Amino acid sequence: MSFFSFFQLIGNLPAFSSLLFHGYTSVRHMAARCGAMLFKHRSSAAMNHVLEEIVPAMGASDCVVRRQGEVEALSCILIYTDLLTYLLFCDCSFLDKW
Repeated sequence: MSFFSFFQLIGNLPAFSSLLFHGYTSVRHMAARCGAMLFKHRSSAAMNHVLEEIVPAMGASDCVVRRQGEVEALSCILIYTDLLTYLLFCDCSFLDKW
């Protein structure tokens, strides 16, 4: 994949976010897998988007679909990027604001 096409994909991150909160489970799952692969290759830009758009969806107590999409995205990121080994040593003080 060329350098230019990665920037096109980064520009489409909001579309991935909207698909994560879709009503169908299969659409949410495929959007989460695509987002995880993008996270694996361009983690800095994707991490900003995950922290700003996807993690706050955990607090959506009124919408089960938003929470399910967020959990699906985070689980795919953890599975496909082997991030779990680094998460064990992470200081999660940024979660205090939620």
